Amino acid sequence: MSNTNGALEPERLDELLSTVALCGGNREQAARLLGMRKDKVHAVVKAHAAEYEQRRQQLAPAVEARVAGDMLDNAHAANAAIARLIELAVANAEFSEDPGRAARDLSQVMAQAIDKRLALQGRPTAIVEHRDIAEIVRALVSKGVVEVIDSTAVEEGAP
Repeated sequence: MSNTNGALEPERLDELLSTVALCGGNREQAARLLGMRKDKVHAVVKAHAAEYEQRRQQLAPAVEARVAGDMLDNAHAANAAIARLIELAVANAEFSEDPGRAARDLSQVMAQAIDKRLALQGRPTAIVEHRDIAEIVRALVSKGVVEVIDSTAVEEGAP
């Protein structure tokens, strides 16, 4: 665990730095998991700041994957709650609370959780198309929606 001068053995230091990184920097949570005092964990991380930062960078993909998974879980929970609140709203239009508003709020939570999860995974959160008017007209003509008539505009009253 610790050697005679109070320093941590290399394996224990590695475990401590990894645990703090996996706890998102939460030294109190890491101290509980490691069975150590919070001030000791804080002092060790402070004394080994460069090593901690390196460990944090190494473990960032695992932490980000866990956060993305948690967001998906939150989206599922919000979706289930929305469904239940919709059932309540339909079943009891005179419900003392406002289940419609609650369903709307939870729908917003779900949409935000999905959007954040997509962003964390590097997936697109919006699909945007850029076309100029000529491309749009060509596409509509090819689908038979519009017909282009060749003509020339003449201003009335021109000399």
